Amino acid sequence: MRQHFGTRKPIIILAVALLTQCSDRVVEAADAVDPTPQVRTLETYRVPVNSQDEFMESLNDFVTVTNPANGLLLVSATQEQHRGIDDFIQEYAQLTEDDAPALEQRNIFTEYWLVAAAPGDSNDWEGLAAVQEALLAVQQSQGPMSFQLYNYSSGIGLEAERIELSNGMPVSIEHNLWTERDKIVGDISVARHFPVDTGNGIQFSSRGVETRVALVPGRFYVLGQIGSGGDEEMERLGATTMLFIIRTQVSD
Repeated sequence: MRQHFGTRKPIIILAVALLTQCSDRVVEAADAVDPTPQVRTLETYRVPVNSQDEFMESLNDFVTVTNPANGLLLVSATQEQHRGIDDFIQEYAQLTEDDAPALEQRNIFTEYWLVAAAPGDSNDWEGLAAVQEALLAVQQSQGPMSFQLYNYSSGIGLEAERIELSNGMPVSIEHNLWTERDKIVGDISVARHFPVDTGNGIQFSSRGVETRVALVPGRFYVLGQIGSGGDEEMERLGATTMLFIIRTQVSD
Protein backbone atom coordinates (compact mmCIF):
# COMPACT_ATOMS: atom_id res chain seq x y z
CA MET A 1 0.00 0.00 0.00
CA ARG A 2 1.30 3.46 -0.78
CA GLN A 3 1.97 5.29 2.50
CA HIS A 4 0.42 8.69 2.66
CA PHE A 5 1.01 11.42 5.22
CA GLY A 6 -1.83 13.85 5.39
CA THR A 7 -2.42 17.41 6.57
CA ARG A 8 -1.22 18.91 9.82
CA LYS A 9 -4.65 18.59 11.50
CA PRO A 10 -4.24 14.92 12.51
CA ILE A 11 -0.72 15.69 13.75
CA ILE A 12 -1.89 18.50 16.02
CA ILE A 13 -4.84 16.51 17.37
CA LEU A 14 -2.63 13.56 18.25
CA ALA A 15 0.07 15.76 19.74
CA VAL A 16 -2.41 17.55 21.98
CA ALA A 17 -4.10 14.31 23.03
CA LEU A 18 -0.91 12.37 23.82
CA LEU A 19 1.55 14.98 25.00
CA THR A 20 -0.91 16.91 27.17
CA GLN A 21 -1.63 13.67 29.02
CA CYS A 22 2.10 13.11 29.48
CA SER A 23 2.67 16.67 30.71
CA ASP A 24 -0.18 16.31 33.23
CA ARG A 25 1.36 13.09 34.56
CA VAL A 26 4.75 14.79 34.91
CA VAL A 27 3.26 17.70 36.88
CA GLU A 28 1.30 15.36 39.15
CA ALA A 29 4.37 13.25 39.85
CA ALA A 30 6.53 16.30 40.51
CA ASP A 31 4.02 17.80 42.96
CA ALA A 32 3.72 14.51 44.82
CA VAL A 33 7.42 13.72 45.08
CA ASP A 34 9.75 16.58 44.29
CA PRO A 35 8.96 20.14 43.16
CA THR A 36 12.26 20.42 41.24
CA PRO A 37 12.07 20.27 37.42
CA GLN A 38 12.23 16.89 35.71
CA VAL A 39 15.50 15.97 34.01
CA ARG A 40 15.40 16.49 30.25
CA THR A 41 17.30 14.35 27.79
CA LEU A 42 17.98 14.60 24.06
CA GLU A 43 16.62 11.91 21.75
CA THR A 44 16.26 11.72 17.98
CA TYR A 45 13.18 10.67 16.02
CA ARG A 46 12.70 9.85 12.36
CA VAL A 47 9.58 11.30 10.75
CA PRO A 48 8.29 11.66 7.16
CA VAL A 49 10.25 14.42 5.41
CA ASN A 50 7.11 15.88 3.86
CA SER A 51 5.53 16.25 7.34
CA GLN A 52 8.52 17.23 9.48
CA ASP A 53 7.58 20.93 9.66
CA GLU A 54 4.11 20.05 10.97
CA PHE A 55 5.62 17.65 13.51
CA MET A 56 7.99 20.39 14.73
CA GLU A 57 5.22 22.96 15.01
CA SER A 58 3.03 20.59 17.00
CA LEU A 59 5.77 19.33 19.32
CA ASN A 60 7.18 22.80 20.02
CA ASP A 61 4.07 23.56 22.06
CA PHE A 62 5.25 20.97 24.59
CA VAL A 63 8.98 20.31 24.17
CA THR A 64 12.10 21.75 22.51
CA VAL A 65 12.61 20.49 18.95
CA THR A 66 15.28 21.09 16.30
CA ASN A 67 15.65 19.67 12.81
CA PRO A 68 19.33 18.77 12.17
CA ALA A 69 18.61 16.86 8.95
CA ASN A 70 15.72 15.96 6.66
CA GLY A 71 13.43 13.47 8.35
CA LEU A 72 15.24 13.77 11.69
CA LEU A 73 14.03 15.59 14.80
CA LEU A 74 16.17 16.25 17.87
CA VAL A 75 13.94 16.57 20.94
CA SER A 76 14.73 17.76 24.45
CA ALA A 77 12.12 16.38 26.85
CA THR A 78 11.55 14.43 30.02
CA GLN A 79 11.42 10.64 29.89
CA GLU A 80 7.66 10.73 30.32
CA GLN A 81 7.35 13.12 27.39
CA HIS A 82 9.65 10.99 25.26
CA ARG A 83 7.33 8.04 25.83
CA GLY A 84 4.44 10.21 24.67
CA ILE A 85 6.36 11.29 21.55
CA ASP A 86 7.03 7.65 20.68
CA ASP A 87 3.32 6.89 20.99
CA PHE A 88 2.46 10.03 19.02
CA ILE A 89 4.67 9.15 16.03
CA GLN A 90 3.55 5.51 15.95
CA GLU A 91 -0.15 6.38 16.18
CA TYR A 92 0.15 9.08 13.55
CA ALA A 93 1.86 6.67 11.13
CA GLN A 94 -0.93 4.13 11.71
CA LEU A 95 -3.60 6.79 11.30
CA THR A 96 -2.26 7.96 7.93
CA GLU A 97 -1.79 4.38 6.70
CA ASP A 98 -5.36 3.44 7.65
CA ASP A 99 -6.83 6.62 6.14
CA ALA A 100 -4.80 6.55 2.94
CA PRO A 101 -6.91 5.70 -0.07
CA ALA A 102 -6.00 2.41 -1.67
CA LEU A 103 -4.15 2.72 -4.93
CA GLU A 104 -6.88 2.07 -7.48
CA GLN A 105 -5.66 -0.13 -10.30
CA ARG A 106 -7.31 0.60 -13.61
CA ASN A 107 -7.83 -1.71 -16.54
CA ILE A 108 -5.85 -1.03 -19.69
CA PHE A 109 -7.04 -2.34 -23.05
CA THR A 110 -4.19 -2.88 -25.50
CA GLU A 111 -4.14 -3.74 -29.20
CA TYR A 112 -1.16 -4.79 -31.30
CA TRP A 113 -0.91 -5.02 -35.08
CA LEU A 114 2.01 -6.71 -36.83
CA VAL A 115 1.95 -5.49 -40.40
CA ALA A 116 4.05 -6.88 -43.25
CA ALA A 117 5.21 -4.16 -45.62
CA ALA A 118 6.87 -4.09 -49.03
CA PRO A 119 7.68 -1.41 -51.63
CA GLY A 120 4.67 -0.58 -53.78
CA ASP A 121 1.26 0.98 -53.41
CA SER A 122 -1.36 -1.72 -53.90
CA ASN A 123 -3.44 -1.69 -50.72
CA ASP A 124 -6.96 -2.88 -50.13
CA TRP A 125 -6.53 -2.24 -46.37
CA GLU A 126 -8.16 -5.56 -45.48
CA GLY A 127 -7.97 -5.90 -41.71
CA LEU A 128 -6.04 -2.63 -41.53
CA ALA A 129 -8.78 0.01 -41.56
CA ALA A 130 -8.19 0.85 -37.91
CA VAL A 131 -4.49 1.56 -38.47
CA GLN A 132 -4.74 3.04 -41.94
CA GLU A 133 -3.90 6.56 -40.75
CA ALA A 134 -0.75 5.33 -39.01
CA LEU A 135 0.32 3.39 -42.11
CA LEU A 136 -0.26 6.38 -44.37
CA ALA A 137 2.09 8.31 -42.10
CA VAL A 138 4.68 5.55 -42.61
CA GLN A 139 4.25 5.94 -46.38
CA GLN A 140 4.83 9.66 -46.12
CA SER A 141 8.15 9.13 -44.35
CA GLN A 142 9.38 6.01 -46.19
CA GLY A 143 7.77 6.20 -49.62
CA PRO A 144 5.06 4.09 -51.29
CA MET A 145 4.45 0.78 -49.51
CA SER A 146 2.00 -2.09 -49.68
CA PHE A 147 0.71 -3.49 -46.40
CA GLN A 148 -0.90 -6.72 -45.25
CA LEU A 149 -1.96 -7.73 -41.76
CA TYR A 150 0.24 -10.46 -40.34
CA ASN A 151 -1.04 -10.68 -36.75
CA TYR A 152 -3.52 -8.89 -34.50
CA SER A 153 -3.62 -9.37 -30.73
CA SER A 154 -5.59 -7.59 -28.05
CA GLY A 155 -6.29 -7.96 -24.37
CA ILE A 156 -7.28 -6.21 -21.19
CA GLY A 157 -5.52 -6.35 -17.85
CA LEU A 158 -4.84 -4.44 -14.66
CA GLU A 159 -2.24 -1.73 -14.82
CA ALA A 160 1.17 -2.28 -13.21
CA GLU A 161 0.95 -6.02 -13.77
CA ARG A 162 2.94 -8.10 -16.23
CA ILE A 163 0.59 -9.23 -19.00
CA GLU A 164 1.23 -11.82 -21.71
CA LEU A 165 -1.10 -11.38 -24.65
CA SER A 166 0.64 -14.00 -26.74
CA ASN A 167 3.42 -16.39 -25.82
CA GLY A 168 4.66 -18.67 -28.54
CA MET A 169 4.65 -19.14 -32.29
CA PRO A 170 4.69 -17.05 -34.29
CA VAL A 171 4.36 -13.98 -32.04
CA SER A 172 5.07 -13.25 -28.38
CA ILE A 173 3.79 -10.11 -26.69
CA GLU A 174 4.17 -9.03 -23.09
CA HIS A 175 4.00 -5.72 -21.33
CA ASN A 176 3.75 -3.96 -18.00
CA LEU A 177 1.79 -0.72 -18.36
CA TRP A 178 0.34 1.79 -15.95
CA THR A 179 -1.29 5.22 -15.97
CA GLU A 180 0.74 8.29 -15.14
CA ARG A 181 -1.07 11.60 -15.33
CA ASP A 182 -2.64 11.69 -18.80
CA LYS A 183 -0.45 8.98 -20.35
CA ILE A 184 -0.02 5.22 -20.29
CA VAL A 185 3.61 4.34 -19.64
CA GLY A 186 5.61 1.16 -19.19
CA ASP A 187 7.67 -1.54 -20.83
CA ILE A 188 6.73 -3.52 -23.93
CA SER A 189 8.26 -6.53 -25.64
CA VAL A 190 6.92 -7.72 -29.00
CA ALA A 191 8.70 -10.37 -31.07
CA ARG A 192 8.15 -12.57 -34.10
CA HIS A 193 9.61 -16.06 -33.99
CA PHE A 194 10.51 -17.94 -37.15
CA PRO A 195 12.35 -21.11 -38.18
CA VAL A 196 15.75 -20.92 -39.81
CA ASP A 197 17.39 -23.76 -41.72
CA THR A 198 21.01 -23.72 -40.59
CA GLY A 199 22.06 -26.67 -42.75
CA ASN A 200 22.35 -28.75 -39.60
CA GLY A 201 18.67 -28.68 -38.82
CA ILE A 202 15.95 -26.17 -38.07
CA GLN A 203 16.46 -23.62 -35.34
CA PHE A 204 14.21 -20.80 -34.26
CA SER A 205 15.19 -17.17 -34.30
CA SER A 206 13.43 -14.08 -33.01
CA ARG A 207 13.27 -10.45 -33.98
CA GLY A 208 11.24 -7.77 -32.36
CA VAL A 209 11.03 -4.63 -30.30
CA GLU A 210 11.70 -4.00 -26.62
CA THR A 211 10.99 -0.48 -25.56
CA ARG A 212 9.76 1.84 -22.79
CA VAL A 213 6.82 3.97 -23.85
CA ALA A 214 4.74 6.99 -22.84
CA LEU A 215 1.52 6.78 -24.86
CA VAL A 216 -1.49 9.03 -25.20
CA PRO A 217 -4.54 6.74 -24.83
CA GLY A 218 -6.41 6.14 -28.06
CA ARG A 219 -3.56 7.07 -30.39
CA PHE A 220 -1.73 4.69 -32.71
CA TYR A 221 2.04 4.37 -32.42
CA VAL A 222 4.59 2.51 -34.52
CA LEU A 223 6.78 0.92 -31.86
CA GLY A 224 9.41 -0.10 -34.39
CA GLN A 225 10.14 -2.23 -37.42
CA ILE A 226 12.41 -5.11 -38.39
CA GLY A 227 13.85 -6.33 -41.69
CA SER A 228 13.16 -9.67 -43.31
CA GLY A 229 16.70 -11.05 -43.47
CA GLY A 230 16.61 -14.82 -43.02
CA ASP A 231 12.89 -14.88 -42.33
CA GLU A 232 11.42 -17.25 -44.92
CA GLU A 233 7.84 -16.44 -43.89
CA MET A 234 8.34 -12.74 -44.59
CA GLU A 235 10.02 -13.56 -47.87
CA ARG A 236 7.06 -15.78 -48.80
CA LEU A 237 4.77 -12.83 -48.09
CA GLY A 238 6.96 -10.64 -50.26
CA ALA A 239 7.57 -8.38 -47.27
CA THR A 240 10.78 -6.49 -46.62
CA THR A 241 9.69 -4.98 -43.31
CA MET A 242 7.50 -5.90 -40.34
CA LEU A 243 5.89 -2.99 -38.51
CA PHE A 244 4.79 -3.17 -34.85
CA ILE A 245 1.82 -0.89 -34.09
CA ILE A 246 0.07 -0.35 -30.76
CA ARG A 247 -2.98 1.43 -29.38
CA THR A 248 -3.83 1.57 -25.66
CA GLN A 249 -6.94 2.78 -23.84
CA VAL A 250 -8.03 3.01 -20.23
CA SER A 251 -11.05 0.79 -19.73
CA ASP A 252 -13.61 1.39 -16.96
